[in-house]
Amino acid sequence: MWGASKLGLVMATQLEGVRKARARYLRYGVPRRWKVHKGPLAAAYRAHYLALQESFGPLDTELARQACADAAEAFVRKLVASRTWQEAQEKRDVGTGRRPNARTVINLSKRCALDASTYDRAVARLQEVLARTHVPDLAQQTLLRQQGRA
Repeated sequence: MWGASKLGLVMATQLEGVRKARARYLRYGVPRRWKVHKGPLAAAYRAHYLALQESFGPLDTELARQACADAAEAFVRKLVASRTWQEAQEKRDVGTGRRPNARTVINLSKRCALDASTYDRAVARLQEVLARTHVPDLAQQTLLRQQGRA
């Protein structure tokens, strides 16, 4: 009994000094999503994140950065699904040897459509988050004041 409580104290004191690893950001402030960010899919994720950031303006809040990362990740999933469907469709149409059956091609096309819909919703959510967190600059504030008085 005494040994168990002593063991509990030793475990608690040993864990106090352990630092937890944090998910650091990638270059250009891109949030880390996967354990390893190497390869063509990670490059597509980074490139699309930066394209969304350039298109929608600066991402000032953590919520906006995470919404942009969600949209970029959905883009990568859409890209993979469309490539997989396209390869299966071509293999079924003109391939020789083992070919995927019709049901597999139909399921892959549904997956492709679902991932495209997910991407559209993620971009819409990013736009909503940016609309809520966007602080107008001085020119926009002046214009809003003038419209309010007119």
